[in-house]
Amino acid sequence: MATEQGMVRCTKCGYGRDLADGEPRWCCPRCKVVYAKADAAPVTPNLSRRPMAPSRPEVKPAVAIAVIALALIASVGLSIYWVRAQERRAMMNAAVDVQLQRDAASRHRKEAFSWEAEGLLRRAKKWTVLIEEVKSTPRFAVSSFYARMDGVIEETRVYPVSSCMEQARDALVAAMEARKAQVLSFARGGYPSPAPEADRQERDFMAAMARCQPAE
Repeated sequence: MATEQGMVRCTKCGYGRDLADGEPRWCCPRCKVVYAKADAAPVTPNLSRRPMAPSRPEVKPAVAIAVIALALIASVGLSIYWVRAQERRAMMNAAVDVQLQRDAASRHRKEAFSWEAEGLLRRAKKWTVLIEEVKSTPRFAVSSFYARMDGVIEETRVYPVSSCMEQARDALVAAMEARKAQVLSFARGGYPSPAPEADRQERDFMAAMARCQPAE
């Protein structure tokens, strides 16, 4: 029940009561509702007037297509970058493998040369010591060295070397043979004479070894 300027208005039907309506005054003349009950009744909200929830903004097809296209371009770009990164990594690994193989081959050549050169130089030293003994031996006793000389020459001849060091080994054997011929000439009564052939072969031996030495 509401009161407007001395007039009672029904809260249910909205009828405004005036003095002409008479008794009873505690109810509405139109809808007969008791004012006290009408005022105590809960008011049912008008759901039809409830404000609508704001709708989502409409996405235009062109914008959606542009977004999808950008996403695809980004995905393709990342895929290309990943593939190229893998290729670069594979190329770097291959280059490292090649360099490691070259280093290993270089170490192998150096080790092989060192082993072969040491063996030939050891036999050359043995021959030099033997010749020095011959020089200090009387002529009649020189023949006792023939077998030892032949043994050193044969040991050098069969010494295994690489194809590059074969020339050095053959030059050393030729120098030994020339020195042996000089010793035989002396033992048979000749006078000690220079042996230019032996000197040349010895120089060839050292030069051949220098050519086979691996570069640093």
